[in-house]
Amino acid sequence: MRCHAGPLNWAFIGWLFLGLLQLADCAAVDNKLSHARERIWLWEMYDLFCDIEGPDKQDVIFKQNKNHKWITLKHFSLVNTVDGKLTYAEFMADLEKKLNPIDVDKSLVAPNGEGVGKPTTAQAVDALKTKGWAQPMDVEQVTSLRSKDYMQLVGRVDKKFQDYFTNLGNDDKWKRRLIETNMRTETLSKDIVQLRKQEADEWLIKQMTRDVDPPNTPTDKKNYGLGINRNDLVIEKVTSPVPGATTYERVDLIESYLKNPDALNRQLKAAGVSDGIQGLVKWADNLGNLANKDFANAGPGYSDQNVSHHAAKVVWTDAHKNASNRLGNIKPPSCSR
Repeated sequence: MRCHAGPLNWAFIGWLFLGLLQLADCAAVDNKLSHARERIWLWEMYDLFCDIEGPDKQDVIFKQNKNHKWITLKHFSLVNTVDGKLTYAEFMADLEKKLNPIDVDKSLVAPNGEGVGKPTTAQAVDALKTKGWAQPMDVEQVTSLRSKDYMQLVGRVDKKFQDYFTNLGNDDKWKRRLIETNMRTETLSKDIVQLRKQEADEWLIKQMTRDVDPPNTPTDKKNYGLGINRNDLVIEKVTSPVPGATTYERVDLIESYLKNPDALNRQLKAAGVSDGIQGLVKWADNLGNLANKDFANAGPGYSDQNVSHHAAKVVWTDAHKNASNRLGNIKPPSCSR
């Protein structure tokens, strides 16, 4: 007898599989939302630096060289032949090494480029993501081959803005412009920090549940896992406050330990994490933090990816803190009681 439920079952399985793929892609989507905002943050700074110093004088972002033998390093506008300052669409194309008449997408508009909220930051981010221009940026392209260091670039740009804010903050010509740019970049950096934190929270779960590396595993083959059973962890799904972002998973270390102290103690000891829950929290909080000398002895160690992720989170946290401090008295009063 033929089973009539077959097509329905296959449809359900297909739907379930698609759902699992979408869940697996959540972290990647949030990662792109961060990268897109980082590009917009860089545009805000470039736009201001060029207006203050001139596009041919500022050399922190896309140092202009109209006569460079390589097209990708000219950083000179295709439409603005007066001073060569890039438009927003050209800037985004230049980040992709595609500053040419064919690849510049004039439909790309900066947040508020067509009026207040037109488009919103979320809409501008979505436009970059849809185009496939929300990947990690090529730092050498931004710095005209002078540096590959992403953290150094963000720190240098933030410092340059701080210098302008300090020296021109009371100049009637620039005061309002500096404040407005700072307000926008403060919001951007706040969202970037949140998205970076979400990425770190989800990565922590992955690393905790990876198998412990066998003895004598070559360094380049290590996963630095703790071998903890996912079922022994208390994991919550959290809604991101960032517009356009997905929900993400976060492990509650204390609740996990209280729920399964014996199982976690056994697994942590096997992974080389001493001091139980204190050691686990210490390891998790400092994953990739080379500045903390104690971390070297906390657990199985760390990967180059752990180090770069931690450093990026730190540099963006600093950038947001600096922007918040610059807001000063223009921030609304606290409503706390």
